[in-house]
Amino acid sequence: MEKSPHLDACLSVIAQAFMDSFSLSDQQLGKYAPTNKLLYAKDIPQYKTEVKAYYKHIQDLPEFTKKNLNDFLLEESKVSNHFKIVFHFFMCYVHDLVCLYIMYFNLTILCFHFLIRSMKMNLMNKQLWLKSTSSLQHILTWS
Repeated sequence: MEKSPHLDACLSVIAQAFMDSFSLSDQQLGKYAPTNKLLYAKDIPQYKTEVKAYYKHIQDLPEFTKKNLNDFLLEESKVSNHFKIVFHFFMCYVHDLVCLYIMYFNLTILCFHFLIRSMKMNLMNKQLWLKSTSSLQHILTWS
């Protein structure tokens, strides 16, 4: 994904804050610490407590048994199979569109040429009309 250098720098600062939040060691920041670390220094302790609470919540979840895993994988395979079917129909639809495009490409080009030519003719007719009216006005003003 392309991004500007400014956006890249902003994302790097945020990424550094996340990495510091997940770090187990405490950062000792002094006056020579990088600016990106100083920017979020007061927020890092709060982030660390939230990360610890998140992992504590995961640790307190009931144990995941093999039966639960098998049920989960079976359900995911059904969803995956459904996705494969939908994707297959979508690809058939795209194939049909491409076939129609190829079949009618020359006709479409011909219609565009006809349209452009008729627009030019219409423009030329308008120009002729303007010329005739302007010459008519010129004649009427001299009389």
